[in-house]
Amino acid sequence: MGRILLLAEVVTAFYEKYEDMPAQRLSLVLRLNHRKFPSALVAHILPLLQEEVARESALMPLGNDAARQIDLLAEAFTYWDQLKAALPPGVAKAPADSAFAFTDSRLLALQKALIEAGSHPRHQGELLAQLQGDAIGMAEVALVGREALWQLQSILNASHRRWPQLSDRTTPMDAAVADWCDWALQRL
Repeated sequence: MGRILLLAEVVTAFYEKYEDMPAQRLSLVLRLNHRKFPSALVAHILPLLQEEVARESALMPLGNDAARQIDLLAEAFTYWDQLKAALPPGVAKAPADSAFAFTDSRLLALQKALIEAGSHPRHQGELLAQLQGDAIGMAEVALVGREALWQLQSILNASHRRWPQLSDRTTPMDAAVADWCDWALQRL
């Protein structure tokens, strides 16, 4: 009963919070966070949401931002990988409670979620070419991008809040996180 109520509250919250495309947003969240919701129950909701998504197709100009969002996500992941690779050998083993470990684990988790959803920026080039002219598909890609960018912003905000001393760049790992945060602050 608790699982049913959890999912019912999530569905209700999306329809109360978002006036534009709540079904598509909810469908995206349920698929991106598939381990957080009971899959048997979600399987009953997703087809209903897809029907509503088709009815919302008039609201699809959102897809115009898809390519820019994908590029920005790819840059964020690539820049983080470059910063990690530039660390001196043996330095990349960070304490579990450090800003570096936090940022690295959160970015890896986001990448994994995007891969599982079939939406990692490295795989999107071909998809965008195939979706040209498909307003619903492009809007969904844009929503995935919007959600992923929001999660990047969340990582940035949490890093600043939990480790305000990052700007001092006292260690190479702190410098890497501070550099990524500076990049994200300018780009997001």
